[in-house]
Amino acid sequence: MRVLLMMLVLALTGCKSMYNSDPAVVTEPILVGQTSKSHDIAYVWLPTANTGIKALYKEAFNNNMTEFSSQYSLSNHYNELQDHFDDFIIEQGGAFNHKTGELKVEVLLAGLTSTYKQMQKKHAAFEHLVVLHPVDYNTRVENGYAHWHGVKQQMVIVASSAVEYRDVMSLKVQYFDPIDEAFEYHLIGLDMHAPNLEDKTKYFDVIKHIFRPVSKLQAPN
Repeated sequence: MRVLLMMLVLALTGCKSMYNSDPAVVTEPILVGQTSKSHDIAYVWLPTANTGIKALYKEAFNNNMTEFSSQYSLSNHYNELQDHFDDFIIEQGGAFNHKTGELKVEVLLAGLTSTYKQMQKKHAAFEHLVVLHPVDYNTRVENGYAHWHGVKQQMVIVASSAVEYRDVMSLKVQYFDPIDEAFEYHLIGLDMHAPNLEDKTKYFDVIKHIFRPVSKLQAPN
């Protein structure tokens, strides 16, 4: 009863429910070598983001990116770059092998290289194209808190002895540069809740973590 009353108060005051809290980044900043930074945002999603509930997380993240770009006075080039990447993949017969169901790595790399060149053609200051790939994960939740892949997020106030395991969503983040053969990836948690398409600021801390290495993030307007 007490929890229900607390949720009602939060709803009436316009606060976010504890059932749908924001993920907070608790890991060290990502380092991407010596790179210049611009007031631009350049990223694409791999085709794995277009299926099932992952497509909804993608939409929720993109909604947050639109709001984030506006508040931080950044030029978001996502739409043009994603369209270029998707068109390239379609022209190559799709991203998945029809027999095995696996991704065609060579096609994806060629598509990213083409998109990178398109990015630099219009915006020469860009050095890295941020590539996002949603990843399913299962993590331990204790006392209402989950801590996974560098983020911490609250579910609900529960008894101190309560422990459960919960499916969560993470992002594999890569900073693509055609001449970087290593092309290492970084895992960062995204959400332990269902995607909320109405919350435009939920992933701001995660977005800052991902784009800080390549974009100038000044105080929001």
